[in-house]
Amino acid sequence: MSFEIKNNILVKYIEENGITDIVIPEGITTIRMGAFWNCQHLTSVKIPNGVTNIENLAFCHCTSLVCVNISDSVTSIGDYAFLDCDSLKFINIPDNVTSIGISTFQNCKSLISIYIPENVTRIGDSAFLDCKSLKIINIPDSVTSIGTSAFENCESLKSIHIPENVTSIENSVFDNCKNLTSVMIPQTVTNIENFAFCHCENLTSVKIPDSVINIGMCTFSNCKNLTSVKIPKGVTNIGVCAFESCEKLVSVEISDTVTSIGSCAFCNCKNLTSVKMSKNIITISAGIFSNCERLESIEIPNGVERIEVNAFKNCKCLTAITIPDSVTSIGKKAFYNCTNLEFITIPNSVTSIAYNTFLNTKWFVNYPNDFVIVGDNILIYYKGIAEHIIIPNGVKNIVENAFMFCEHLVTVNIPNSVESIERFAFRDCKYLTAIEIPDSVTSIGDYAFDGCKKLVSVKIPDSVNHIGELAFGKCTSLESVEISENLSTIAPQAFFKCESLKSVKIPDSVKLIETKAFYACTNLESVILPDNAIDIKKEAFAETKWLANYTSDFVILNNRIVIYNNHHQKHVVIPDNVTSIGNYVFKNCKNLEMIIIFGIKIPVYAKIWKDLNLVYEMLQMKKFYFKIRNSLKYSVIM
Repeated sequence: MSFEIKNNILVKYIEENGITDIVIPEGITTIRMGAFWNCQHLTSVKIPNGVTNIENLAFCHCTSLVCVNISDSVTSIGDYAFLDCDSLKFINIPDNVTSIGISTFQNCKSLISIYIPENVTRIGDSAFLDCKSLKIINIPDSVTSIGTSAFENCESLKSIHIPENVTSIENSVFDNCKNLTSVMIPQTVTNIENFAFCHCENLTSVKIPDSVINIGMCTFSNCKNLTSVKIPKGVTNIGVCAFESCEKLVSVEISDTVTSIGSCAFCNCKNLTSVKMSKNIITISAGIFSNCERLESIEIPNGVERIEVNAFKNCKCLTAITIPDSVTSIGKKAFYNCTNLEFITIPNSVTSIAYNTFLNTKWFVNYPNDFVIVGDNILIYYKGIAEHIIIPNGVKNIVENAFMFCEHLVTVNIPNSVESIERFAFRDCKYLTAIEIPDSVTSIGDYAFDGCKKLVSVKIPDSVNHIGELAFGKCTSLESVEISENLSTIAPQAFFKCESLKSVKIPDSVKLIETKAFYACTNLESVILPDNAIDIKKEAFAETKWLANYTSDFVILNNRIVIYNNHHQKHVVIPDNVTSIGNYVFKNCKNLEMIIIFGIKIPVYAKIWKDLNLVYEMLQMKKFYFKIRNSLKYSVIM
């Protein structure tokens, strides 16, 4: 055997064939970092008296090492010291050691038991990570800190004692300890961090002390045998997915100190029947009780303002729900597929609700009217099959998808009470020929009338200040449109592929026409643009007769270029009468190499030009080197 020793420091051990058991020579005080790295034939090591320090990575990757005898003189064992010692079964930690470092015993898959002495105060991150055979370990009361993932994937560990000096149970500390059946959390702990007991599949009960303030994300997720949980006074936050998929959890009691519960906190708790909620919750989070199939009832506390998406989705045993007056918003599919939900009280305070919030419930199926109107006069769905309909007076809002795919619908009378037509509201109503939008409407959402292929004309009243993306896209029969005088932006693809549209007047209020706003309106011959400054983005009028027949490469309004109509040119000469260039004019002119302004040639080193007005300013100031957006330098050649 060969030892490299310098000044009583064992620097390196070099393996020799046939030698598997070694005794480190007397006089050594330190085993240097990586001294036994990857000694794969070594099975036994005796560390003599006098050694005080085992440095980082000292025995890392000694995959055949079974037994290590460490003398009492050792006071320090470094990080990763025995990392990946797959065969290690027997090792002692001397009484003078005060800390177990980061990943010291990580992936020691054969280690069954270990004694931690009373002087140890810290167990480092991942110290025993992936010690899959570890069944018995004592954690002395001297320990004040147990690091992240310290015992993660210790699949054979059945019980654990957490000392009273520990104040925080860190991230993933016992994650995937599949055979852990019980744990006692001391009264000193204030914080249980993310994934702390996640996938502890055999954990049947846990008592959370009053000292705990925070329960982190996925803390008890997939504890499949956990049957009951009491959240004590003091806890203010329950994290995202904290108790997700605790399939045997029957009851939950949440104290009134809790003010926040994360999304999906109790989702997939299939046997949960009883929940006592905190009275100080403001938001019922997304998916919080989704797929709790046996939940029969729940009282939503007065003070809750929002019920988010999928909150009670697939709670198939839920029969009745009362939504308090404090609630203003109920999200998509909040009660979707609650098949036995028959009695619902929705207050007038609700001003926002989705079309599918109550789909596939008894309440929805048995609703006595074709128009499903709830809350503050919100029309969430039309159940009828009539060709000509009159929406009841008083309706304020037509929500997303309310009439989507009503292929039988020919005409709609919208009352003067409606203020908003939301996205997808009439999408793909293929036979809708006429609709009158009243002066009360202020907003038309994305895709609101997209695919209404028989719609011939539309007047957008001046009350409308917003039209969403593709609001009238693919209305292929649309011949005329009047645009609100109160509109500042025409959204992307707002009139995309309106192939029958022949003329359009853009009102003076419009300052921006977005990308492809009138793209592929193939019969559009006349466009009247406002006299004021306006910006027109890429392909806003591409594939139209108006632009195809335009006699110049430039569309100029009041000496301002708003459209450049020849994106394939390499050299562009700006007309002398031009005083400004609109934003986006030369954007995506990928072949552009040279721009000539006032007879001055400007090489283009960037492929995207957004605003050339700065060029004008610099030229007029006779500064021939300048910077524009993205700090790209442009030199001017006379």
